[in-house]
Amino acid sequence: MREAAEDGVEDVGRDARARAIGGQLALSLCQRGANEDASDLLEFLGYSRRLSEEVLRYAEEGARERAPEDVARVYDDALDARALRFLGDAFARRGASTFWIEHDYYAPETGFFSYVHDVPSRRENKMDAVVDMVKDVASRAFPGVKRARYAEWWAHSRPHTDGHQLHFDSHDEGLGEVRHPICSAVVFVDGCCGGAAPVAS
Repeated sequence: MREAAEDGVEDVGRDARARAIGGQLALSLCQRGANEDASDLLEFLGYSRRLSEEVLRYAEEGARERAPEDVARVYDDALDARALRFLGDAFARRGASTFWIEHDYYAPETGFFSYVHDVPSRRENKMDAVVDMVKDVASRAFPGVKRARYAEWWAHSRPHTDGHQLHFDSHDEGLGEVRHPICSAVVFVDGCCGGAAPVAS
């Protein structure tokens, strides 16, 4: 009888809906520092690994761990005010920008999408200009960026508890052969919520 009851409990822990809801609760517990409760819940849901407390319960704003210079660089005010204003208008939050609506971004069935720019070509729109600015800034730290022929960009708009999955940037998501970019750049348009972007070498 006890075995059957335990099996039933285990089934609940493996249910997709329970895992989705439980995962959000576990994240909230981790961010509050309730690590023991989070560990019990994650084990019940069938997880055997989790991110460290340093990632999930990060330091207050202004505190930064220094990354080795050959791995990552951080630039404040990398874009001029006009470019940042353009990005702010283009990617404003729900309802304030047509970008998210036109791309059906919030529909569950909408998959990942991105845009690719031919870098050496002449500027045809404002986004070309932004891509050029980011390329110029990135090439200060990573000179190989100067020889880049293409730049791919995408944007996200998510609530604080719904971050981006950990991944390695690669061409076509690594299908066929794995080819990584010369450099990856993250531009924070609006820092009103969310935490640090973890970078691993």
